[in-house]
Amino acid sequence: MQQSRFLFLVTKEFLSDISPEEQDELSRYLRNHDDKRKEHQLLKQYWENRESRARDNERLFDHVLKKIAVAESNLNTGAQTRTRQGKWRKYTVAASVVLLLGLSFFYFHSNKLFFSFDKHELVTGLTKRSITLTDGTAVTLNASSKLIYPKTGYGNQREVYLEGEAFFDVAKNEKYPFIIHTTDMDIKVLGTSFNVRAYTDEQKTETSLISGAIEISLPKHPNKKIRLNAKDKLILKKPQPSSVEDQVNNPPVPALELAEITYYKPKDDTTIIETSWLQNKLAFKNEKFEDIAKRLEKHFGVSIGFESPKVKEYKFNGVFVHENIQEILYALHLAAPFGYRIQGKKIQIYD
Repeated sequence: MQQSRFLFLVTKEFLSDISPEEQDELSRYLRNHDDKRKEHQLLKQYWENRESRARDNERLFDHVLKKIAVAESNLNTGAQTRTRQGKWRKYTVAASVVLLLGLSFFYFHSNKLFFSFDKHELVTGLTKRSITLTDGTAVTLNASSKLIYPKTGYGNQREVYLEGEAFFDVAKNEKYPFIIHTTDMDIKVLGTSFNVRAYTDEQKTETSLISGAIEISLPKHPNKKIRLNAKDKLILKKPQPSSVEDQVNNPPVPALELAEITYYKPKDDTTIIETSWLQNKLAFKNEKFEDIAKRLEKHFGVSIGFESPKVKEYKFNGVFVHENIQEILYALHLAAPFGYRIQGKKIQIYD
């Protein structure tokens, strides 16, 4: 079923003018398509709240329909044809407006379906920020990150959207799970503490569970559920499509790896690599220079380029607390043979 047909049927359903045959067609389609069921639920949620939440958009909707009616009155066709065409155009335009309004108030899950009527955005620069949400969940947001969350109560769902890295200490609520949406995964939890690293410019997304249990699903594979227990870590490595055509026709499948959270020293839980940033530490263990550079970029607000692919693969261990970027690069330089140039906010690494 094409998107236009889907929206046409949904709009007729919302207007209570759908025939039994059309309702059957829509119901069968929704049963077989998880992503469309989610889209349908959120469009319905928007439609049911339109009186209180979207008066301006409804006036726009009425204005569009009036313009269509005026245009149709000028058509030199028979009355029956005009009525039939008018009704079709009405639903076509209504479906288009539903889609337009949906795009205005939702993040669609080809990216993500995220309900975002009255929302706040918390965006960090070079420093981390902490916030307590209305349900009591405490969130600490790392540098260069963004959290989108509802302004007021959550209703029957507790959902936020994250770009970047954050540590969540979720208030327990067995009735309503807490859901974090990222570009590559959704994380569902009742009450626990965990770290999520989901920067869009990095080739992997990580979820590290400190306590409790969580369930992870992938938007492109909604039937696949992954459960993490305390001390578990899930790493999703984003594949690189060979071409734009492959991205569309044969999208590559991300690689999943289940591991344990990393302690800098064995039997020492004072420095956990995945949450060291909460203690203002830059900590890494057997980590590639390329990945370390991403962290340095976000921490210090610089850009780092590599002139040598070989140097990208160098691996380092280290914990830094008060050192600046020059001191960190100098320390790494003493451990491995590479050179670097610093020109303002730009740094070049060479062999």
